[in-house]
Amino acid sequence: MSHASITVNGTWIRRIHDNWANTSGYRTDIPQSVLESPIVKRVAFILDDHRAILVPIEAMRSVLIGARKRSNGCVGPYNVDPHHSTVNGMQVPMDIRVPKVSDVAA
Repeated sequence: MSHASITVNGTWIRRIHDNWANTSGYRTDIPQSVLESPIVKRVAFILDDHRAILVPIEAMRSVLIGARKRSNGCVGPYNVDPHHSTVNGMQVPMDIRVPKVSDVAA
């Protein structure tokens, strides 16, 4: 398992790919250490099209409280659904940011 990437402003970043999509959103997981970290303020799920789905860590902690904890230190799997603003089927505050064209073009 790779180490969690946490920015200086307290954002944990997770890339999720198009082939992880299902009828309930995108299937993913999160390290337990990230959920418990006092420095993490929000999670950012980065899609293949470079959109970012931002969710406050308190919302993640709340909806994942009863989620499966695996032996590898991760919680999940669960689904992130940007179309319905849900995580694990529960409504959460969610901000979806679309990058500027200049940020995507390379």
